[in-house]
Amino acid sequence: MGQKQRKKGTSKKAANNGGKPQQAVAPGDDGAHVPPRLGPLRTKQQLLERANKLEDPLGIFLPNGHSGDFGNSRCGWKVSTAHAASLSPHLREWVFSLTKCNMQQLYRDAEIGWSDEEKRDELQERDARFLIALERETGAPVGFLHFRFVLENAHAVVYCYEVQVERSMQGKGLGKTLMQLLSFIGYQTGMRKVMLTVFKSNKSAVRFYLDSLQFVVDSFSPDDDLDMAMEDAVDYLILSSACDADKGKL
Repeated sequence: MGQKQRKKGTSKKAANNGGKPQQAVAPGDDGAHVPPRLGPLRTKQQLLERANKLEDPLGIFLPNGHSGDFGNSRCGWKVSTAHAASLSPHLREWVFSLTKCNMQQLYRDAEIGWSDEEKRDELQERDARFLIALERETGAPVGFLHFRFVLENAHAVVYCYEVQVERSMQGKGLGKTLMQLLSFIGYQTGMRKVMLTVFKSNKSAVRFYLDSLQFVVDSFSPDDDLDMAMEDAVDYLILSSACDADKGKL
Protein backbone atom coordinates (compact mmCIF):
# COMPACT_ATOMS: atom_id res chain seq x y z
CA MET A 1 0.00 0.00 0.00
CA GLY A 2 1.48 3.29 -0.94
CA GLN A 3 1.09 6.57 -2.72
CA LYS A 4 3.02 7.68 -5.75
CA GLN A 5 3.40 11.22 -6.98
CA ARG A 6 1.42 11.55 -10.17
CA LYS A 7 2.73 13.79 -12.86
CA LYS A 8 1.18 17.21 -13.07
CA GLY A 9 -1.38 17.58 -15.82
CA THR A 10 -2.29 13.91 -16.01
CA SER A 11 -5.51 13.91 -14.04
CA LYS A 12 -8.93 13.89 -15.62
CA LYS A 13 -9.52 17.59 -15.05
CA ALA A 14 -5.97 18.90 -15.29
CA ALA A 15 -4.35 15.77 -16.41
CA ASN A 16 -5.72 15.28 24.84
CA ASN A 17 -7.73 18.19 25.04
CA GLY A 18 -9.68 16.91 28.10
CA GLY A 19 -12.93 16.27 26.28
CA LYS A 20 -14.45 13.91 23.79
CA PRO A 21 -14.36 14.64 20.06
CA GLN A 22 -17.17 17.01 19.22
CA GLN A 23 -19.67 16.68 16.44
CA ALA A 24 -19.65 19.12 13.59
CA VAL A 25 -22.49 21.57 13.36
CA ALA A 26 -21.68 24.33 10.92
CA PRO A 27 -21.03 24.11 7.19
CA GLY A 28 -17.89 25.59 5.70
CA ASP A 29 -17.23 27.11 2.33
CA ASP A 30 -15.92 23.76 1.11
CA GLY A 31 -19.17 21.96 1.87
CA ALA A 32 -17.40 20.28 4.78
CA HIS A 33 -18.36 20.50 8.43
CA VAL A 34 -16.52 22.83 10.79
CA PRO A 35 -15.28 21.35 14.08
CA PRO A 36 -16.70 23.79 16.64
CA ARG A 37 -13.71 23.46 18.94
CA LEU A 38 -11.50 24.97 16.29
CA GLY A 39 -13.62 28.10 15.82
CA PRO A 40 -15.34 29.61 12.79
CA LEU A 41 -14.21 28.90 9.28
CA ARG A 42 -13.98 31.51 6.56
CA THR A 43 -11.93 30.10 3.71
CA LYS A 44 -10.45 26.79 2.64
CA GLN A 45 -6.96 28.21 2.95
CA GLN A 46 -7.61 29.27 6.53
CA LEU A 47 -8.93 25.78 7.23
CA LEU A 48 -5.71 24.26 5.91
CA GLU A 49 -3.53 26.74 7.77
CA ARG A 50 -5.35 25.96 10.99
CA ALA A 51 -4.96 22.21 10.51
CA ASN A 52 -1.28 22.56 9.66
CA LYS A 53 -0.66 24.54 12.87
CA LEU A 54 -1.88 21.67 15.05
CA GLU A 55 1.14 20.10 16.73
CA ASP A 56 -0.69 16.84 17.44
CA PRO A 57 -3.74 16.43 15.18
CA LEU A 58 -4.48 12.99 16.66
CA GLY A 59 -3.89 13.52 20.37
CA ILE A 60 -5.84 16.77 20.55
CA PHE A 61 -9.02 15.02 19.47
CA LEU A 62 -8.71 11.75 21.38
CA PRO A 63 -11.30 11.18 24.12
CA ASN A 64 -10.19 12.16 27.61
CA GLY A 65 -7.85 9.54 29.08
CA HIS A 66 -7.20 7.79 25.77
CA SER A 67 -3.56 6.73 25.64
CA GLY A 68 -3.27 6.32 21.89
CA ASP A 69 -3.26 2.54 22.31
CA PHE A 70 -5.07 0.58 19.61
CA GLY A 71 -5.53 -3.06 18.67
CA ASN A 72 -6.59 -5.97 20.84
CA SER A 73 -5.30 -8.14 23.69
CA ARG A 74 -3.11 -10.19 21.35
CA CYS A 75 -1.74 -7.49 19.09
CA GLY A 76 -1.66 -3.79 19.82
CA TRP A 77 0.07 -0.57 18.91
CA LYS A 78 0.78 2.81 20.41
CA VAL A 79 0.07 5.41 17.73
CA SER A 80 1.26 9.01 17.81
CA THR A 81 1.73 11.87 15.35
CA ALA A 82 4.96 13.56 14.35
CA HIS A 83 6.24 16.17 11.91
CA ALA A 84 8.94 15.08 9.51
CA ALA A 85 11.44 17.43 11.19
CA SER A 86 10.77 15.90 14.62
CA LEU A 87 11.53 12.32 13.60
CA SER A 88 14.71 10.92 15.14
CA PRO A 89 17.45 9.91 12.68
CA HIS A 90 16.65 6.27 13.48
CA LEU A 91 12.94 6.68 12.73
CA ARG A 92 13.65 8.76 9.63
CA GLU A 93 15.85 6.01 8.21
CA TRP A 94 13.34 3.31 9.18
CA VAL A 95 10.51 5.15 7.41
CA PHE A 96 12.56 5.35 4.22
CA SER A 97 13.83 1.77 4.41
CA LEU A 98 10.36 0.32 4.99
CA THR A 99 8.95 2.31 2.08
CA LYS A 100 11.75 1.14 -0.18
CA CYS A 101 11.35 -2.49 0.90
CA ASN A 102 7.61 -2.49 0.27
CA MET A 103 7.36 -0.22 -2.76
CA GLN A 104 10.55 -0.11 -4.82
CA GLN A 105 9.60 -2.85 -7.27
CA LEU A 106 6.12 -1.40 -7.82
CA TYR A 107 7.70 1.96 -8.68
CA ARG A 108 10.23 0.35 -10.99
CA ASP A 109 7.45 -1.43 -12.84
CA ALA A 110 5.55 1.85 -13.30
CA GLU A 111 6.22 4.84 -15.50
CA ILE A 112 7.41 6.98 -12.59
CA GLY A 113 10.35 4.72 -11.65
CA TRP A 114 12.14 4.65 -8.29
CA SER A 115 14.63 7.21 -6.94
CA ASP A 116 16.12 6.99 -3.44
CA GLU A 117 16.80 10.71 -3.46
CA GLU A 118 13.32 11.75 -4.55
CA LYS A 119 11.61 9.48 -2.03
CA ARG A 120 13.84 10.68 0.82
CA ASP A 121 13.08 14.29 -0.12
CA GLU A 122 9.33 13.59 -0.22
CA LEU A 123 9.38 11.94 3.21
CA GLN A 124 11.34 14.85 4.71
CA GLU A 125 9.41 17.80 3.27
CA ARG A 126 8.26 20.46 5.73
CA ASP A 127 4.55 19.70 5.42
CA ALA A 128 4.94 15.94 5.86
CA ARG A 129 3.11 14.53 8.89
CA PHE A 130 3.27 10.99 10.21
CA LEU A 131 1.23 8.54 12.24
CA ILE A 132 3.83 6.27 13.82
CA ALA A 133 2.78 2.89 15.24
CA LEU A 134 4.97 1.23 17.87
CA GLU A 135 4.38 -2.36 18.94
CA ARG A 136 2.70 -2.37 22.35
CA GLU A 137 5.03 -4.92 23.99
CA THR A 138 8.41 -4.07 22.50
CA GLY A 139 8.10 -0.40 21.51
CA ALA A 140 9.52 -1.21 18.10
CA PRO A 141 8.20 0.74 15.08
CA VAL A 142 5.99 -1.50 12.97
CA GLY A 143 4.05 0.84 10.68
CA PHE A 144 3.52 4.42 9.64
CA LEU A 145 1.26 6.66 7.60
CA HIS A 146 2.57 9.78 5.85
CA PHE A 147 -0.10 12.44 5.33
CA ARG A 148 -0.58 16.12 4.59
CA PHE A 149 -3.36 18.70 4.72
CA VAL A 150 -3.59 20.09 1.19
CA LEU A 151 -5.84 21.81 -1.33
CA GLU A 152 -6.67 19.28 -3.98
CA ASN A 153 -8.95 20.09 -6.92
CA ALA A 154 -10.35 23.09 -4.98
CA HIS A 155 -11.14 21.02 -1.86
CA ALA A 156 -9.42 20.99 1.54
CA VAL A 157 -8.41 17.35 2.01
CA VAL A 158 -6.09 15.16 4.04
CA TYR A 159 -3.92 13.27 1.56
CA CYS A 160 -2.36 9.91 2.38
CA TYR A 161 1.05 9.75 0.73
CA GLU A 162 2.17 6.43 2.19
CA VAL A 163 0.83 3.77 4.53
CA GLN A 164 3.46 1.13 5.16
CA VAL A 165 3.47 -1.83 7.57
CA GLU A 166 6.27 -4.23 8.45
CA ARG A 167 5.64 -7.57 6.78
CA SER A 168 5.53 -9.33 10.16
CA MET A 169 2.54 -7.12 11.06
CA GLN A 170 0.65 -7.24 7.78
CA GLY A 171 -2.79 -8.82 7.90
CA LYS A 172 -3.29 -7.98 11.58
CA GLY A 173 -5.34 -4.82 11.14
CA LEU A 174 -2.63 -2.19 11.58
CA GLY A 175 -2.99 -0.70 8.11
CA LYS A 176 -6.74 -0.41 8.54
CA THR A 177 -6.28 1.18 11.99
CA LEU A 178 -3.93 3.80 10.58
CA MET A 179 -6.31 4.64 7.74
CA GLN A 180 -9.28 4.88 10.14
CA LEU A 181 -7.26 7.24 12.35
CA LEU A 182 -6.49 9.38 9.31
CA SER A 183 -10.21 9.60 8.51
CA PHE A 184 -10.83 10.53 12.15
CA ILE A 185 -8.26 13.33 11.88
CA GLY A 186 -9.74 14.46 8.59
CA TYR A 187 -13.22 14.75 10.05
CA GLN A 188 -12.10 16.45 13.25
CA THR A 189 -10.10 19.07 11.33
CA GLY A 190 -12.91 19.77 8.88
CA MET A 191 -11.35 18.27 5.76
CA ARG A 192 -13.66 17.37 2.89
CA LYS A 193 -12.24 13.90 2.31
CA VAL A 194 -9.28 11.56 2.52
CA MET A 195 -7.46 11.06 -0.76
CA LEU A 196 -4.68 8.78 -1.93
CA THR A 197 -3.00 7.44 -5.04
CA VAL A 198 -2.44 3.73 -5.59
CA PHE A 199 -0.77 1.73 -8.35
CA LYS A 200 -3.24 -0.37 -10.31
CA SER A 201 -0.68 -3.17 -10.27
CA ASN A 202 -0.86 -3.24 -6.46
CA LYS A 203 -3.98 -5.42 -6.52
CA SER A 204 -4.03 -6.18 -2.79
CA ALA A 205 -3.88 -2.47 -1.95
CA VAL A 206 -6.65 -1.64 -4.43
CA ARG A 207 -8.88 -4.31 -2.86
CA PHE A 208 -7.98 -3.07 0.64
CA TYR A 209 -9.03 0.50 -0.11
CA LEU A 210 -12.12 -0.29 -2.18
CA ASP A 211 -13.48 -3.30 -0.27
CA SER A 212 -12.25 -2.98 3.32
CA LEU A 213 -12.30 0.81 3.62
CA GLN A 214 -15.04 1.61 1.10
CA PHE A 215 -13.02 4.18 -0.84
CA VAL A 216 -14.20 5.10 -4.33
CA VAL A 217 -12.44 6.22 -7.49
CA ASP A 218 -12.26 10.00 -7.13
CA SER A 219 -13.59 12.32 -9.81
CA PHE A 220 -10.04 13.73 -10.00
CA SER A 221 -8.69 10.35 -11.12
CA PRO A 222 -7.72 10.20 -14.82
CA ASP A 223 -10.77 7.97 -15.31
CA ASP A 224 -13.39 7.96 -12.57
CA ASP A 225 -15.20 4.85 -13.84
CA LEU A 226 -13.58 1.91 -12.04
CA ASP A 227 -14.02 -0.69 -14.80
CA MET A 228 -12.64 1.66 -17.43
CA ALA A 229 -9.92 2.98 -15.12
CA MET A 230 -8.49 -0.48 -14.55
CA GLU A 231 -8.10 -0.83 -18.32
CA ASP A 232 -6.78 2.69 -18.92
CA ALA A 233 -3.17 3.26 -19.93
CA VAL A 234 -2.49 5.36 -16.82
CA ASP A 235 -0.92 3.10 -14.18
CA TYR A 236 -2.51 4.55 -11.05
CA LEU A 237 -5.87 5.37 -9.46
CA ILE A 238 -6.80 8.33 -7.28
CA LEU A 239 -9.20 7.16 -4.56
CA SER A 240 -11.11 9.07 -1.91
CA SER A 241 -13.46 8.70 1.06
CA ALA A 242 -15.65 11.48 2.42
CA CYS A 243 -14.88 12.71 5.94
CA ASP A 244 -18.44 12.28 7.21
CA ALA A 245 -19.75 11.98 10.79
CA ASP A 246 -19.18 8.23 10.93
CA LYS A 247 -15.47 8.85 10.42
CA GLY A 248 -15.36 11.24 13.40
CA LYS A 249 -15.74 8.44 15.94
CA LEU A 250 -13.24 6.03 17.45
